[in-house]
Amino acid sequence: DGTKIAVDVHRPTGGPDEPLPAILIMTPYHRADIEDGEVVDIMTNPESAARVVSSYGYVIVVADCRGTGASYGFRFGVFDPPEVQDGDSLVGWIAEQGWCDGNVGMMGQSYLATMQFLTAAYQNPALKCIIPRYSFLDLYDFAYSGGIVNFNFVEAYQVAMENLNANVEKPALGFYPSKPVDEDTDGSMLAEATKEHEANGNLVELADQMPFRDSVVENPFGEPLGYPTVSPSGHLNEIEGSDVVIYNMGGWLDCYSAATLSFQDTLSNESKCLMGDFDHTMHIENDGLEFVRFFDRYLKGVENGMLGEPRVRLEVRQTLDRWQERAEHEWPIART
Repeated sequence: DGTKIAVDVHRPTGGPDEPLPAILIMTPYHRADIEDGEVVDIMTNPESAARVVSSYGYVIVVADCRGTGASYGFRFGVFDPPEVQDGDSLVGWIAEQGWCDGNVGMMGQSYLATMQFLTAAYQNPALKCIIPRYSFLDLYDFAYSGGIVNFNFVEAYQVAMENLNANVEKPALGFYPSKPVDEDTDGSMLAEATKEHEANGNLVELADQMPFRDSVVENPFGEPLGYPTVSPSGHLNEIEGSDVVIYNMGGWLDCYSAATLSFQDTLSNESKCLMGDFDHTMHIENDGLEFVRFFDRYLKGVENGMLGEPRVRLEVRQTLDRWQERAEHEWPIART
């Protein structure tokens, strides 16, 4: 719709100069920050999953969702239809670039994970596989767990997003301004984009207007908005119709553990699942190499044995501080 979306493209160096598969990451939490005059982004840590994946011959594309970071526009709530359409548009744009071989995957956790499911629902043929980690299934179940509003989270999240979207610098609270896009040499574009963010909706007010599973609110972008619109649970048929291959990742200590297992149990897409001793903030050890194996198989067609492996990997608690990894060929486990 003409809204300018800020995108960073990270291409690996030192290898053959040829088109490569690309991995899209869409985030409302800044694709890159300026901290004490230095750029800090997903590639800064040499051991980050994105850096590891890139080193094996993948282009990493990171985009600020509209109404956030250095992107223009505004958001009515979360996972608005225009925001998800941006994801589909980006997949198509990436596939057409000279540095991409036409094959696109997605990765990321939490909000970034849910964006993968919703983007897959658009059934773009260029999107071949996704690795959602810690995604919710139904937003109502989280916002109104048991019918009671999760007010502490909603309020804290609104405050955090207000600071992020205003591109303030509050180091003591962990907030830094977004990195401007390359052509913004004087900061004017970032200032314009930040001004447009002021039209973003208030999530506390929105939650108050949507107390029931079938609640709907007027939506400035078109049809009235309800929980099914902004939840993967409302697009399951479309996700299945995409034929996107899914690697569901979650943790027993995560708030979305049941959702991860429900995705694995119910979606007909070819899929794998990893459930371990993780909470919502935890980094999974050696996750970059596991991502590479998955992307190699489904974006490059490498016969690396992944197809013959058990579909489900579990870490099961043995004692208070000892876990044992276990492999299962189905979920739910047939013998239980």
